[in-house]
Amino acid sequence: MAAVCAGAFAATVAGGVAYALGRRSEMPSRDVLVVGGGGREHALAWRLAQSPQLGTGDTVYVAPGNGGTALCSSARCDVSNVAISATDIPALVRFAREKRVRLVVVGPEQPLVEGLADALAAEGIPCFGPSKAAAELEGSKAYCKDFMARHGIPTAEYATFSDSKAAEEHILDARKTADRVVIKTSGLAAGKGVVLPANRAAAAKEARAFLDGGKFGAAGKTIVVEELLEGVEASVLAFCDGVTAWPLPAAQDHKRIWEFDQGPNTGGMGAFAPSPAVDEAMSEHVRRTVLQPAVDGMRAEGRPFVGVLFAGLMISPAGRAPRSASTAPDGRGVSVLEFNVRLGDPETQVVLPLLHPDVDLLALMADCTRGELHLWLAPGPDGQRRLRFRPGAAATVVAASHGYPAAYAKGRPISIAGSSTHGGSGVAGSSRGASGGVPGVAGTLLFHAGTQLESDSASADPARPFTLRTSGGRVLAVTGIGATIDAALERAYAGMAAVSFQGKAFRRDIGRSYHRPRPHEPLRVGVLGSTNGTDLAAVLGAIDGTLRVRDLPPLDASVEVVISNRSGAGILDKARARGIPALHVPRVRVSPGGPFESREEYGRKLIDALDGHDVDVVLLVGFMQILAGNVCDRYKWRILNVHPSLLPAHAGGMDTDVHAEVLAAGETESGCTVHFAEETVDSGPYLVQRRCPVYPRRDDAAALKERVQALEGEAFVDALRLYQDRRGFLTAVLRKGYASSSAAGVLAGLGAPGIVPPLADPASSAAGAADAAAGGGEEGEDAGAGPDGALTYAGAGVSIDTGNRLIDAIKPLAASTRRPGADAQLGGFGGLFDLARCGYSDPVLVSGTDGVGTKLLVARQAGIHSTVGVDLVAMCVNDIVVQGAEPLFFLDYFATGKLSISDAADVVSGIAEGCRQAGCALVGGETAEMPGLYAKGDYDLAGFSVGAVERSAIIPRMDEVCAGDVILGLASSGVHSNGFSLVRKSAERAGVAMDDPCPFGPAAEEAAAAAAAGEGVPSVRRVPSLGEVLLTPTRIYVRSLLPLLRSEAARAGAGAIKALAHITGGGLLENLPRVMPRGSVARLDASAWTVPEVFKWVRRAGGGIDPTEMARTFNLGIGMAVVVSPENAAMVADDLRGRGETVFRIGRISAADAAAYAGPHGTAAAEPRVVIEGLAEALDA
Repeated sequence: MAAVCAGAFAATVAGGVAYALGRRSEMPSRDVLVVGGGGREHALAWRLAQSPQLGTGDTVYVAPGNGGTALCSSARCDVSNVAISATDIPALVRFAREKRVRLVVVGPEQPLVEGLADALAAEGIPCFGPSKAAAELEGSKAYCKDFMARHGIPTAEYATFSDSKAAEEHILDARKTADRVVIKTSGLAAGKGVVLPANRAAAAKEARAFLDGGKFGAAGKTIVVEELLEGVEASVLAFCDGVTAWPLPAAQDHKRIWEFDQGPNTGGMGAFAPSPAVDEAMSEHVRRTVLQPAVDGMRAEGRPFVGVLFAGLMISPAGRAPRSASTAPDGRGVSVLEFNVRLGDPETQVVLPLLHPDVDLLALMADCTRGELHLWLAPGPDGQRRLRFRPGAAATVVAASHGYPAAYAKGRPISIAGSSTHGGSGVAGSSRGASGGVPGVAGTLLFHAGTQLESDSASADPARPFTLRTSGGRVLAVTGIGATIDAALERAYAGMAAVSFQGKAFRRDIGRSYHRPRPHEPLRVGVLGSTNGTDLAAVLGAIDGTLRVRDLPPLDASVEVVISNRSGAGILDKARARGIPALHVPRVRVSPGGPFESREEYGRKLIDALDGHDVDVVLLVGFMQILAGNVCDRYKWRILNVHPSLLPAHAGGMDTDVHAEVLAAGETESGCTVHFAEETVDSGPYLVQRRCPVYPRRDDAAALKERVQALEGEAFVDALRLYQDRRGFLTAVLRKGYASSSAAGVLAGLGAPGIVPPLADPASSAAGAADAAAGGGEEGEDAGAGPDGALTYAGAGVSIDTGNRLIDAIKPLAASTRRPGADAQLGGFGGLFDLARCGYSDPVLVSGTDGVGTKLLVARQAGIHSTVGVDLVAMCVNDIVVQGAEPLFFLDYFATGKLSISDAADVVSGIAEGCRQAGCALVGGETAEMPGLYAKGDYDLAGFSVGAVERSAIIPRMDEVCAGDVILGLASSGVHSNGFSLVRKSAERAGVAMDDPCPFGPAAEEAAAAAAAGEGVPSVRRVPSLGEVLLTPTRIYVRSLLPLLRSEAARAGAGAIKALAHITGGGLLENLPRVMPRGSVARLDASAWTVPEVFKWVRRAGGGIDPTEMARTFNLGIGMAVVVSPENAAMVADDLRGRGETVFRIGRISAADAAAYAGPHGTAAAEPRVVIEGLAEALDA
């Protein structure tokens, strides 16, 4: 520690006094060196150049700088770029020594982590930035998390990994992590090494991509997996001198590339300060509980911190803070997401403008290097601290190159205020600019990042006009300053409107207020279509005034581009006839005769085309392609589709089929729904609905279609008028979101203009409201009577209306499971499946049925109903895949005493998720409300699945299973869905309720150890309830196994897999023999696989259950057994691991000990059986 301490001080305080110690023969100049080349460094150079300590002949050098810093010399001093990379430490030190600079200010983290401050200290040159040892706080997320744990700084529960298998096991274990986690690179990744996967499977995939796939190179060789925190993020930057930390106004930044926080992470697309989430009291709480403890901890560990400490915080609402957070005086929770060891970008561009004009930044930074920050904190004669801030707010908006943060073009000319040649205006700090900001836009500053001059900046003549060109991903930022955040944002966006370059991309929602880029110009509309575009004609008519809707004025909009995937689409002809750009963007094959490009790849082409025309809103007018998620994310809340029914009724259908369904259902009203488009068809929230009557006696599908189609264009126009409401509509979306998917709920919840009357039954849009409407009260006298005293079916306990509302609620869920052969539409008498569309030549159908058993009681006791549907599907599809079959479709049966729409919808959502995992369609089901047979709140489930397999590929191939074959085991996710009667009885015997903390697993062991030591509950990880752990869904193995089962060899009857056994009721002892020939024995080694803790606990809680009883009841950690020949074992195992399975080599097939036995008809081969060696030891381990 002494060596670290000495080195750290040499790079900080000692460097600040080195000149006085005679280490340099010459006195330093008054020049300053800023290291870096982004917007942050431009902001630093701009503010440092205002120091009264600088004058004529003095220079602020910027290495390497950018096009803006090359031109921001002020009337006070010069600012000059130096062609030295920010990471070329020897060259930087040599330059600083030769120029005898008085101070080096380091912007980016990389040179600090690599030891620039230490190298400067060795030359006696003061550096405002931490030593290499102190910079590890950002350089290693693993070190940072451990540091916070050591010093009691509040942060999320976490674990670090360098092995992908260990990370994956941790992520997939419900006892160790929540459903959603955050994954971070431990090393530096330019602010982009953080992902927020949507679920456990996605998180496991990301962990493999980091650790094995090299997604972030060396930075991702160690990862941090931590709990996902919810709340408001804020960035608090603090000046530090090794002893004291003092915060600046808190900022909030926007990391994602697209609006509404969609798309990949970036270095930052905008920021504003001060953050409303961090008032004076919260700032003091952060200083006391986060910033000062960090500086104290670094000093205690011999790494005193000098420079700016950046704390990324999550501020949780009062009452919802995680256990690991510190609690502020107002009850809100504070957690540290990360520490950075430098000023943030773009936070610097909003924080530095808020420094009071009297604050000399150069003197402040120099005093920090001398350990004299306290001089700035004591009140002066006027009662004010020297370190103070101006009133008001600042906001910055970043303009990036199209394609960033991936590949992007460079060298494109930049126009500012209509001019592509510049004489110094539009550059923060420039004496030649009218305001140091965007010409003609008061209260702005323009900070350059990825820009360069047409010629070499070192030889450019500042008096001569020059051309700026793009040279980076983030090109520049416009900062607005105003009395309020809204006023600052107005100025920033006004300035951004004056900046132009090809491919300019920027977010319109910085500060949670949506700003149209041209608020006083017509709304720019893009159209995607595949058909004749009848609805487009209505939109164009509303724009030019030839179509008047309810006597409203013409629509202030313009259609900027029409795009089709079909070259001969009539909608393209309509566009060309109006002079509108018409583009054919086909989905192409990746190679001649090969597969088509992925939906995501095609989506990128659509995004490029739409972004190229800078559209505000996208309409889907008969677009016959399912949109990829990247398109929906890019235009979230700005991409609209119209469906020819009153959703949620008849979701998922198309064209005339929908109208035929309406007529078949005997409905008296129909219409259309404009809804936000999402990846799942017809699932987005509704925006506008238009209605019309249905005349069952005279209407056919064609007549009804004509009547509804006349409304579709008008509904689009109604929706577009919402976007004309300048900022109001999308700002409301940002700030409130949607609590309902109905038109009434959207419009009322947002306070947006009411275009359509509310739905006739608003309660039908929310499952909870429907439950309340259907619940009615307890049965009693006359409970079964109608208004006239006669009995009703509802009064008898069966509500047809509630059942219908449930069907409406689950139709989109079923539609999300559609696949070739099935549209997954609910409501018919039977579910249809077109086997011919699946490509089989000689198919054999395979069916399976199963239930979930008493696991349903655990779901009821825990109040969690969304996972048992996955179990239901898993139990069926895993049974049919063991015969080589692909699951094609699924049906369910739900029986209950009193129908709860919310519980039933949760169950069906799980069924739909299971179907999506298995690749089969949910084509129908039965809901039975049976009062008297089931108690209120009770329900039961049954599932039915049908699959297909080529006749030649059916398994098991029993005649080929022989002695010497290897048995591979695929890990289970837990108990799965068998043996819960014994599990519940064991829990009851142990006195553990389902809502009690889970009594086994690492989190439980840590809690028990801490409690025994009198330390209370540890904060390393949350202890889930027993019910949560037991309800971990059954693993579905279909997608992992099918590629091997459908290989060419398998279709020829010679696949690598000879047999599969789904380990369900009966366990290993009774399920493996079902795929073994007579006269064989499966010899398993229990030490070859990991027996999950749940089974060990059940055995103990049950009073020492016999190992054999355990093996014939539970899967014991093996959910699927795979029988292969020895020569294929490694290949099959590797293939399955590559698809996300945990694979163990658990045993082999051998000949029976006794070759025959005497039966009633003579001698026969012995029955197959299973022997498990070391089972008792494995269960007791």
